[in-house]
Amino acid sequence: MTGSAFDGLADIVGGIVVPLILSSVSTCVRISRYGWKGARHFVASLLTSTFTGVVVFWGLDYFDLSPTVVASITSVSAYMGGSLLDTFAFRVRQVVAHGHLERKP
Repeated sequence: MTGSAFDGLADIVGGIVVPLILSSVSTCVRISRYGWKGARHFVASLLTSTFTGVVVFWGLDYFDLSPTVVASITSVSAYMGGSLLDTFAFRVRQVVAHGHLERKP
């Protein structure tokens, strides 16, 4: 083992700065739209949008898209972070409870 534990840190920090900025702006836009509901709600919204924004940004790294398209998709995903995570959690609960996704006729 010749490498340091901090060898890839510059790449990680470089890859997280853009989604952090976009997620922060998305959180401010969301609060501007729905109003201030307290510091606790602000922190929860910021953490949710940051998590979603970073995951989407890193996921879009595998596609050959222009930076503006990546920024747009990341911003929209960060803005809708809570809704997206609620949808995924609902789907996971359905699969766990029934073994498959139930389709409505």
